[in-house]
Amino acid sequence: MPALYMDSMAGFIACDAAHVLGSLTAALAEEGFGSTTPNTFSWQQEITELQTAFRCLTEVSPSASRWQVLLEYVLPIIGKRVDCVVLADDLIYVIEYKDGASTSARSALRQAQDYAWNLVDFHEASRHRIAIPIAVGAFRTVVPVDVTHPTRGCAVTPGDLPATLLFIHESLSGKSSAIETDLWNNSR
Repeated sequence: MPALYMDSMAGFIACDAAHVLGSLTAALAEEGFGSTTPNTFSWQQEITELQTAFRCLTEVSPSASRWQVLLEYVLPIIGKRVDCVVLADDLIYVIEYKDGASTSARSALRQAQDYAWNLVDFHEASRHRIAIPIAVGAFRTVVPVDVTHPTRGCAVTPGDLPATLLFIHESLSGKSSAIETDLWNNSR
């Protein structure tokens, strides 16, 4: 099942947040599900903060503007949705977004790790790829990235997300062929 929303990073940044939100709720309705008020408010905050973070990233690294952003991607087998997947050349960033400060960084990261491992294990186009789990939220403490063990991932604040993505990309990309977005999005 493909993502509810997909665009290049440049397209996502340029798109009005209300339009992205409308696309998500419309796609969810097409699947026979309704959107709850808390879910809508969470998406609003997530979209705004991701657009801000990605805008900062593309200002420092213009080539990131061609990376692909997928929102609410359904995981194979388990059917849960990843908040955001970023396909960055040959890397897969699995981003689990947490609003508020109540969630611990470690528990949010565990969820992102489970999602990343699910992709690598059960999603054909993700096999033999590096999937980096990243939890993003207003955490009291963060979990720094260790590029020697990228599948462990990290937990960062929204403000730290651009530098984190860039650091990981500079450290790990270029080891295999670029991911073909449409093929990846429609893979089983």
